[in-house]
Amino acid sequence: MSETVFILVWLLIVEFIGFAAFPLIASFINLPDRGYSISKLIGLLLVTYLVWVTVSLGILGFGLAVVVFSLAVLCLISLRKFGPELLSLKSIALKSELVFVVSFLALTLVVMNKPDIYGPHSEDFMDFAFLQSLLRSTHFPPPDPWMAGENLSYYYFGQLIVAILIKLSSIPSNIAYNLAVAMFFALTAQAAYGVGYNLTRRSFYGITGALFVAVSGIMSGFLQLAAYLVPAARKYITYAPLQVPDIHQWFLKFDFWNSISIIPQTFNFYPYHTFAHGYLHAHMMSIPFQVMLITLGLGLFIGGKVERRDILLLGVSIGFFAGLNIWEYPTYLLFAYLIFILIRKEEALKLGAQTAVLSLILYLPYYLSRDSGGFGGVMPVPQGTSLLDFLEVFALFVVLILSFLFVYFWQRRENIKRYAAKLLAAAPLLVLVSGVTFHLQALLLLATMVLASAYGMLRFRGRDERFVLLLVLLGSLVALFPEVLYIVDAMPVARFNTIMKLHLEVWVLWGLASSYAIYYVLGRGGNSRFKKIAGAAWSMAVVFLVLASLVHPIASTTSWTSGKTFFGTSTRGTLDGTAYLEKTNREDYMAIRWINGNITGNEFILEAPGSAYEYSSRISTLTGLPTVIGWTSHEHMWNNNWSKVEERAKDVDIIYSTTDKRRAIELLKKYSVQYVYIGDIETGKYPQAGLQKFNDGESFEPVYNDTVQILKVK
Repeated sequence: MSETVFILVWLLIVEFIGFAAFPLIASFINLPDRGYSISKLIGLLLVTYLVWVTVSLGILGFGLAVVVFSLAVLCLISLRKFGPELLSLKSIALKSELVFVVSFLALTLVVMNKPDIYGPHSEDFMDFAFLQSLLRSTHFPPPDPWMAGENLSYYYFGQLIVAILIKLSSIPSNIAYNLAVAMFFALTAQAAYGVGYNLTRRSFYGITGALFVAVSGIMSGFLQLAAYLVPAARKYITYAPLQVPDIHQWFLKFDFWNSISIIPQTFNFYPYHTFAHGYLHAHMMSIPFQVMLITLGLGLFIGGKVERRDILLLGVSIGFFAGLNIWEYPTYLLFAYLIFILIRKEEALKLGAQTAVLSLILYLPYYLSRDSGGFGGVMPVPQGTSLLDFLEVFALFVVLILSFLFVYFWQRRENIKRYAAKLLAAAPLLVLVSGVTFHLQALLLLATMVLASAYGMLRFRGRDERFVLLLVLLGSLVALFPEVLYIVDAMPVARFNTIMKLHLEVWVLWGLASSYAIYYVLGRGGNSRFKKIAGAAWSMAVVFLVLASLVHPIASTTSWTSGKTFFGTSTRGTLDGTAYLEKTNREDYMAIRWINGNITGNEFILEAPGSAYEYSSRISTLTGLPTVIGWTSHEHMWNNNWSKVEERAKDVDIIYSTTDKRRAIELLKKYSVQYVYIGDIETGKYPQAGLQKFNDGESFEPVYNDTVQILKVK
């Protein structure tokens, strides 16, 4: 089957799930688009939850039957909610669909030019190992592909979504992996478009919302371009100009990776960078579901009431983050509580507690199946972020949000005490001056934004503005957290994960708020005097910042897909994520194809222990067969018992290297290993004398014998 057909089949299935869920979500929220922009996300979430809970409780095994059953349940429930009035939304739905399809096809073209399930700084192997393990599994939790005999103690719901779509479509996983990357990007763009449209009733601001959340990037790209093009600017810019002959080569050789390391000792991811990188990691797959939660909150806020069914939907949706990306779980519990404060202040605590309890109970089997590996507590931050570094990441959003706050409070100056009015109006300037004075700390900026947005949200009326202030407040609180505390984990650098994960949340919240800020300042919020004096200059400044924010994503795309930097690709114009392997390591490629075609279930296979971000643990990754120990660093992050990881790595080394066949067989039995793999990594790492023992036909049966050997343990 051609890849064009795969693309169409994938699109049709996702569209069907969205259509099936639309009447149901439309019955919950009375937004201008009735929730159409998040209907696909709601459908995917509910089908995934039904599959997960049915399999987790042992009612059915994971396969096509349980997927079809869950989809049928969704269709039956949703069909009862269908009303002819939904047909009147054809025009709104068509525009929303256009955003989704164009976004999907655009990123499909990107991943087709860098389809490899492998690359520098990439956790592709981890994510594909999860997906392959799920596809081989009939029960949940799925087996850990990198620690044979153990359950997967990490969040895997994102890969489960993809596995469900694979079951429905029968598209090979090495192709579906890249289709899923494009899908999550398109879901993000469509959902962000919906928030912008629902807040303003204008498609332009829907597009702006999609642009800010899903496409725009950090300012380091523009600064590097300025350093290259304008010699006079180099004394003000810390980046050295790229040594290339022309601008075409500059875009082809742009530093895709080091350019996102702005705040020292961390990566400053933004959504598009994770999509363009093309790996199905938790922090990427959770982005559209964050926008979905924000849309649900907007629907509740505009509706002005909370019913039991709303608590149920919030419980299912927020609880889903536990298995999707746990970093978002507390953020969106707080988001729900803030919504309750705005619409049912006297009952907010009770409603928040009900939502939290329900989000835990509905996912209890998941919590009971995993430990707290990777979490080592909370510690104070040794050093905060400088204001200049923070602005290099968030300049576009900070300028737009501060403009919104200034206009918002200036219009209400008569209703604020004179001193407070002057303070609030002058807050942006005071923050910048104070920031420079006090060692350029971002803490002052964020604290001011928290106080101003909280005051405006609680003090004044104005439906849409209060909701946007809530987004500003929540984003500011999330950004403030890593300036005070950080989560202790297995990473050797203090704030690495905390900054990386939480700043993605900030990007979503502030991106949506910034889209509305333009609408408010130029339209509904601005007065004629402001428009005459400063409107044109402000508009030009915003256009400049928007264009500057697009340099990094454009240059990242061109450099990442050019093959001129980092790990080049030998495959282009395909969605096959493993096609590169046929050229770079054909022996492994053929052996992996044989395994996938001849070994069913979850039998254990032995291969050399893995090292993170390298071509290792490749057999367990690309087949889903559990190995004794895979990437040891990642198992450290997922499990509390680190000594168990080290013991396994030591035992695997003994099995391969020892000349004592009896000792090797004892260890193979200890881990219930059924197959032993000997490829170029194993022959390069272990002594030939140790590998000779596997030629003993009494204990080992060769089932695949080429340059690579696969032996079945008798």
